[in-house]
Amino acid sequence: MTLGQLADILSEGLPKREAWVIGNPVAGYLSMDPAENHIWGLYVGRCGDGLGKQLMDHAKMGRTRLQLNTHLSNMRAHAFYGREGFTQVGAVWDGNDGIPEIRMEWQAPVPRQTTDGITA
Repeated sequence: MTLGQLADILSEGLPKREAWVIGNPVAGYLSMDPAENHIWGLYVGRCGDGLGKQLMDHAKMGRTRLQLNTHLSNMRAHAFYGREGFTQVGAVWDGNDGIPEIRMEWQAPVPRQTTDGITA
């Protein structure tokens, strides 16, 4: 990819995205397309400190579903997304960078009503 192609991608994609950062100095961020409920980037500098969970919880607020792509070989990310309720959907494909990817989706739990009419 050339620098010009990267600039085109960024100038087209950034206006469509929301992004949140965590930490001071910045220790992580999440970038997503709210119209598609698609997470395009989640990165934290320190895994295991709860920063990714905080960012993901923020992205889930007020939404009933989210989707993302992740490299097939990134098992640590798959484990994190699994803990967050994401499941793999569809088949493996080669991403734009030639690296195999999978799509994962999260669906918000559906409130259930108990027999006495109370929503749980």
